[in-house]
Amino acid sequence: MMFLLTVVGWTALVMLFLAVVFFVVVPLVLCGIATIIPSPPSRISQLQHSTLYVGRVWHTRFQPKKHAFQYPIFMFALDLTELDGFRQTLWPLVPYILNIRPHMDHLKNGEGLGMKQNTTKTKPTTVTSTRTNNNNPSPSSIDFLDRILRLVAERTNHKFRPTSTTHRVIVLTHLCYYGYNFNPVSFYYIVNVQNGIIDAMVGEVSNTPWLEMYCYVLHPDSTDQVTVTVTPTTTTTTKTTTTTTDAATTATLPQQDKYFYSFPKTFHVSPFMEMDYWYDWTFLGIPQPIHKQSQQTPDNNNNKNNNNKNESITSSSSSSSTKISTVAKEQLCVINTLRRRSKTTTNTNDNNNNNKNNDKNNDDGTTIINSNNNHNTNPVVFTAKLFMDARQITPWTVTWQMMCFPTFCLLIQIWIHYQAFVLFLKGIVYVPHPMGSETIPSKFIATIMVPFFAIQEYIQTKTTTKTTTTTTSTMTPTIKNKMM
Repeated sequence: MMFLLTVVGWTALVMLFLAVVFFVVVPLVLCGIATIIPSPPSRISQLQHSTLYVGRVWHTRFQPKKHAFQYPIFMFALDLTELDGFRQTLWPLVPYILNIRPHMDHLKNGEGLGMKQNTTKTKPTTVTSTRTNNNNPSPSSIDFLDRILRLVAERTNHKFRPTSTTHRVIVLTHLCYYGYNFNPVSFYYIVNVQNGIIDAMVGEVSNTPWLEMYCYVLHPDSTDQVTVTVTPTTTTTTKTTTTTTDAATTATLPQQDKYFYSFPKTFHVSPFMEMDYWYDWTFLGIPQPIHKQSQQTPDNNNNKNNNNKNESITSSSSSSSTKISTVAKEQLCVINTLRRRSKTTTNTNDNNNNNKNNDKNNDDGTTIINSNNNHNTNPVVFTAKLFMDARQITPWTVTWQMMCFPTFCLLIQIWIHYQAFVLFLKGIVYVPHPMGSETIPSKFIATIMVPFFAIQEYIQTKTTTKTTTTTTSTMTPTIKNKMM
């Protein structure tokens, strides 16, 4: 017995030593190399629009049972024309510790590959960037950018055709850490180069445990049936209330515009959530780097500062309201809510075309495009909030995050499955793939889950029977006393 304990103890020490070497010492060594090696003259200037974001995520389910959790997070916001500069800035951390793999981790369904060039009236989508400090980008980065632009053009029936000269595309995403990548959702900001506003968004959603992917294109002309609401920048701290949004939203926005997108759910994400929902996504802020002089040293106080800032972001299941306080230029905020889709609510492409005649401007400057608010009175079932602060992309800032959260994508997967197990214990019903969209993995997983949910149903039946028996036995003496 003592020999066994000794072996286990030494094995644990060896594993701990290897973990420290692999997740702490190696990143620090590579960070030192990246810092010491002289930078090419154009290396720093190549990261004009890319940055690192650090913050927290909140998830809250209100129905059928309350369930909430939160966790720290860091994400990269990368201009798709600056991928080469990103790799050069962080070499050798890239590719040995983290890496950007556009063709392996994004657009897995071949999005943006099937669009035919229209040579009649409109020039075809070009992939040649004329912006400065982006000379000779790699073919992979050009192709990735081109595919996103093509996807947006396809989903809008070519009514909106962004190009790399008219729009900048910034992806907010997780990278591949230690050879593994998983993104619950990646956001692509299609930013107008002339005025710096968001002309469209792409939400690339992944589900688990099936590891499928779907892209929502958020634009008034999108085939995803999107209602768009834009609240312009306010120059004072007075509150602006937008009652046309799905949740009554009150915001103080001294520096950032607010973009609100409402659309029906068409992709099966969670095995504990049905399809009959309506998405409301709110974006505050556009990814942009901060000045070096305002950069803070990454330490444990970052999460504390985020907690203090995020105290103003609250959600109430009773009032179904979301309050968003000051969001500075160095911050990003994304709020996602789900409401039950009304059975009488329809929003087809024809309805979208008809609703364009209902576009209006509120007195506060809010612009509503394709307004369809039949679902606004439905209660909020789920909400998720993402709030992050900008950090400059340097070898040290990235190394610090990798040491705090090594294999972060794997940690997310483990955390998601743990929360799924908690939902299972709470008796939440498993929801399989909708008919017609099953895949081999989804059928296999559904088969595996059959005995588990049979056990769950048995336990719930026993619990219900005991509750009924207890209630009956309690009521019987009362009835007898009344009869006497």
